Amino acid sequence: MKVHKLKIDPMFWGSLVIGEKKAEIRINDRDYKVGDILEFYPFSIKGGSVLGGSMFKENERRVITHIVDCGDWGLPVGYCMLSMAPVCHQCHGDSTQCQCAWPAMQKKIERIEEAKHEIEQAAEYIGMVSNHTEDDTAIHFVDMAREKAEKAVKLLEGKGV
Repeated sequence: MKVHKLKIDPMFWGSLVIGEKKAEIRINDRDYKVGDILEFYPFSIKGGSVLGGSMFKENERRVITHIVDCGDWGLPVGYCMLSMAPVCHQCHGDSTQCQCAWPAMQKKIERIEEAKHEIEQAAEYIGMVSNHTEDDTAIHFVDMAREKAEKAVKLLEGKGV
């Protein structure tokens, strides 16, 4: 896997950053391969001055997912169209296909399911309060419901229990 540092006109920068720009037509002078990383930075020469470089703190990285080579589909000889996707910050592959995010997502789903269970138990305790309005048992059920609700909030905030 190679990293190709590429200039991009600032007028296309915004589309790249928000994910609208999914392909790039380039002179095929770098031996691009599927899986290579494209590191874009905005750069243009307007009125004799250069825009780009240190003005932008971060470059945008994309991984090549498909290549249409010279002469295909009306591209001039020597050019290629590079299809691209955002780069996973963990494995540096195609973030739309990568499995790196799944364990973290699975953990969030489990916390949400656990929080749902805690909320259901809190609701049951609150339902029991109406049956015990004459004694201290109602206070106990309210306290139990509050504990379950607080536990659910911690789970949803990702703080565990």
